[in-house]
Amino acid sequence: MTMKQDEQMIEELLNAYSTALNNSDAAAIAALYVRDGCFMPDGLPTIKGPHKILASAEKFFERRTVQAGYSILNVVVDQNFGIVESVATVAIKNFAGHATSMKTRDLFVLKRQAGSWKIARYIFNTFNKK
Repeated sequence: MTMKQDEQMIEELLNAYSTALNNSDAAAIAALYVRDGCFMPDGLPTIKGPHKILASAEKFFERRTVQAGYSILNVVVDQNFGIVESVATVAIKNFAGHATSMKTRDLFVLKRQAGSWKIARYIFNTFNKK
C-alpha cells in the first residue's frame, strides 16, 4: 500500500469517527477500535476495549448530542502503525439545552489490521472551551 493510500484510509477512518459521533452511534464508534483499544478523554479515566467504549458511549449519548469535525495536521505511517495529530471542533448539547463548544488537540495511534486501519489509542485535551 502506498503512503497516499494509507493517508486516504486514515482520513476516512477519522471521518467515520466524526460521523459516528454526530449520529450518536455508539456501536459504530466501538467498531473503529482494535480489540485492546483505549479511549483516553480529557480529565476522565481511560476506557479500554470496544465493549467498555460501547457502554460508555451509549451512556454519554443518553444525555447529550455531539457535533464534531477533525482537521488533520500530521500523519505518520510506519508499516503497521500510524500516528495522527489533529484538531477537533466540537459542540456538545445536553437534553436540558445547555451547549458547550470547544477545540481539542487529538492524538490517534492507529494499527493496521487486515488491510484497514483501526484505533489503538485515542487521547485528546481541550485547549479552547466556550
